[in-house]
Amino acid sequence: MTSRSSEQIYAETLAVFDRSEHQYEPLTTPEVAEALDAKRRTVYKRLRTLVDRGELETKETGSNSRVWWRPRCESATNAGSGSVARGRAEGERERPRQRYRTLFEHLSQPVVEIEFEGLDPIVVAVNPAFEETFGYDAATIVGESLDAHIVPEGHEDEARELNDRLTSGKQLVSTEVTRQTADGPREFRIESALYDDASGGFGIYTDITDRRERERELRTAHRFSEELVENAPFGMFRLDEDLRITYENPRAEEIIGLPDRKDESDAIGMDIRELPPMIETGQADIFTRLQDGETVEFDLPFESIYGKSAYFTGRCVPLYRDGEFDGAILMAKDISERKEREEELRRQNERMAELVEKHEAAETRYRSLFENSPVAIWEEDFSRVKERLDDLEREVEDLEAHLRNDREAVDSLIEAIEFIDVNENALEYYGVDSKEALFENYAQLLTEESYELFVSQFVALADGQTDLSMETSIRTLEGDRKDELVHIAIPAAYADDWSRVYVSATDITRQKEYERELERQREQLAALDELNDVVRGITEAVIEQSTREEIEQVVCERLAASESYEFAWVVAGDSPTRLQPRTEAGIEGYLDDGSPAPDPDRKSPTRKAVETGEIQVSQNLATDADGGPLSQYARAHGYRSVATIPIVHKGTLYGVIGVHSGRPGAFAQEERAVVGQIGEVVGHAIAALNRKRALLNEEFLEIDVRISDLLGSRDIPVRSHGTITFDRRVPVGDGMYLLYGTAPADDMDLLHMLGERLPHWGDLQVIDETDGQVRFEQECPNPPMSSTVAEHGGYFEDARIEDGTYRATIYFPPGRDVRAMFDDLRDTYPGLDVVSQRQVRREDPSPRRLLDSLPEKLTERQRAALEVGYYGGFFEWPRDMSGEEVAESLGVGASTFHHHVRKGEKKLLDAVFTEP
Repeated sequence: MTSRSSEQIYAETLAVFDRSEHQYEPLTTPEVAEALDAKRRTVYKRLRTLVDRGELETKETGSNSRVWWRPRCESATNAGSGSVARGRAEGERERPRQRYRTLFEHLSQPVVEIEFEGLDPIVVAVNPAFEETFGYDAATIVGESLDAHIVPEGHEDEARELNDRLTSGKQLVSTEVTRQTADGPREFRIESALYDDASGGFGIYTDITDRRERERELRTAHRFSEELVENAPFGMFRLDEDLRITYENPRAEEIIGLPDRKDESDAIGMDIRELPPMIETGQADIFTRLQDGETVEFDLPFESIYGKSAYFTGRCVPLYRDGEFDGAILMAKDISERKEREEELRRQNERMAELVEKHEAAETRYRSLFENSPVAIWEEDFSRVKERLDDLEREVEDLEAHLRNDREAVDSLIEAIEFIDVNENALEYYGVDSKEALFENYAQLLTEESYELFVSQFVALADGQTDLSMETSIRTLEGDRKDELVHIAIPAAYADDWSRVYVSATDITRQKEYERELERQREQLAALDELNDVVRGITEAVIEQSTREEIEQVVCERLAASESYEFAWVVAGDSPTRLQPRTEAGIEGYLDDGSPAPDPDRKSPTRKAVETGEIQVSQNLATDADGGPLSQYARAHGYRSVATIPIVHKGTLYGVIGVHSGRPGAFAQEERAVVGQIGEVVGHAIAALNRKRALLNEEFLEIDVRISDLLGSRDIPVRSHGTITFDRRVPVGDGMYLLYGTAPADDMDLLHMLGERLPHWGDLQVIDETDGQVRFEQECPNPPMSSTVAEHGGYFEDARIEDGTYRATIYFPPGRDVRAMFDDLRDTYPGLDVVSQRQVRREDPSPRRLLDSLPEKLTERQRAALEVGYYGGFFEWPRDMSGEEVAESLGVGASTFHHHVRKGEKKLLDAVFTEP
């Protein structure tokens, strides 16, 4: 049958009226149906449509009859202006009908016009797209029930519900249905437009079958992705383009310790770089690189916002949409909980084994998981291993003992392993280019620990275990050593013959290093805590000792008694060739053979400490080639570390303290800084004892010295007019001295000139002038002569300049070797000579000796305040210097000066008036 369009059908219907003798004569429905040889109901529907289109007119002629006719057109010659107006109106009415017909016929979507008979939609017209899609031409279906032709079996209720909705006047914007087409059932979206009286309307069909199929595929893929993410064994976080966290999978919530009462983490919506753990560990900036397209890997200690501590390793991969950065996926694994990791690896291997057993469609997913797993995975065949183990169990009573004593038996079992496959990650992990190279060179990976693993593994498998985890170490083909966690799993389907065994290896080298580093830090922290207590105890103890021997002994005993150190010793002397043993504790006879004494031909730790005046440390003497006798002794007795600490005070070397520890790596930076203080404490105590003995001893060494032509050596052309005396040198801290003396008023220019020429002389200040004599105060920043004499335990009693020659009297405790002091002084004053040296006895203690005999009562600041105030004339009346002026000389505030003076006066008066 030739398909005809709706317009052709309507044209044929109109042609019936045009063929009649009287074109505008009314015809009944039966007359038109007879002329067309068509069903009466079908013709009736066509006539009604032509009326709606304005091409026919109709009226009822009885209760069950109706007539139809063509509208009459007025002749243009008789109509005049009125007929022209009607013609124009008719044209205006015709244009929308033409547009409607054009649109109806040319729409690419199937369109049907229907009128309802009850709930049954009767076809009035269809467009060509409808005919092509559903396989019915207009002549066949017009006037017929639409549902009877295109509603497939099983969808009748859906069609009735739709018809009921439309006939009730409810405009249906869009709905999705299944309809029978020429190609079979397909899915459509129907959009409808009803007549105003809801007696009929138009239906526009859009084929959505392919789209629905794609949507179902997408939903299936999306559901699979969701299930994969939700059930992933590692934490997954989604970051948006601003690096804010937008999603955490359940494993991530478990890792961070999300409380049960919370539905989601408080970190959702936060910039990952602003999380406290990222800031505290200094890792925040690495995530910024994601926005530059970099993949970020990290390995760091982590404490979540819920207080759960962990150690994370992970990877963060940038995502792009339409070429623009769209955030990232962060995958993290908690490697601090070994049991969780082992359990997760076991589940991974079980899932992999299950995937192998499934049909071919699952193979793709399995291969993806296998190849992209973050750990090295081996697929192996243990069939021959099982056979040989079964034979061995029948032959030997104790399988484990046999394997541990027979390396060849272990090698035979290893050789029986057949390698089936490894993933790509394994190649990088073991440092090879191909799977074949890995299989061929497998034996080179093994270490002694590997053999221990194989023995334990074979015994466990023979005992029926099919899931086990063990730690071992291997070598890569590049020679790098790695610690790894090995997980072995035999799927249930292969439990009888072991023809499939899955072995995964996780690199835990960093974790092990971190654990070892933590242990070392814990040891150092414990040693440091104890050392602080020891140093405080030594500081308190040496103050109470009255002799140098007691100080040295208490230091060695306190160090040897601590848990961090094994023994300690002290040698005395100020040069590498003059060191003498003094005392030791924690060991006997160590000093007898002179072990600590430095070998002049070797740069031993003791020699370096003497020459540099700084602490020297050897952290593993057993392997220290420069340790000399110390290394030999350490290797013989198992000690590892030693610190040699110079005993120094203000540049004077008194000896060396040696401290030994059994810990390799002892005396790290923090520990070294604390233990180094012991040398300063002991040096200060020895210097204080020497100074006190010198001041309180009735007998002492009196030395007169002179520097001839002091003025000429400084290119000073003038000579003094009288005697310039220096009565007192007062140390005020930070190497600064204040020098007080008197001089003729005519010699003040000479003093000013000396201040300009001598680098250790500073500002000169006149205190007062009486009878031509001036009392002055001279700043001396670390004067060589004063500081050198003090460092060697002596003090000045008198100094003066006469006729250009400097003369001074110096006092030392008896028996003191002062040659080294004079060698130091001559470096600065080449013209210095010793005029006389004699042993003298002082009968009456001077006020100075009383002042110097009270160091434990007066602080250095109090003593300086009293001396500067006294020699500066603060205690005169009227005062030669005000409190503010004295305070300025001391470099302190006026209130601080008065505070020190009042405290010092009270202590001096207590010493004078208080009964002993």
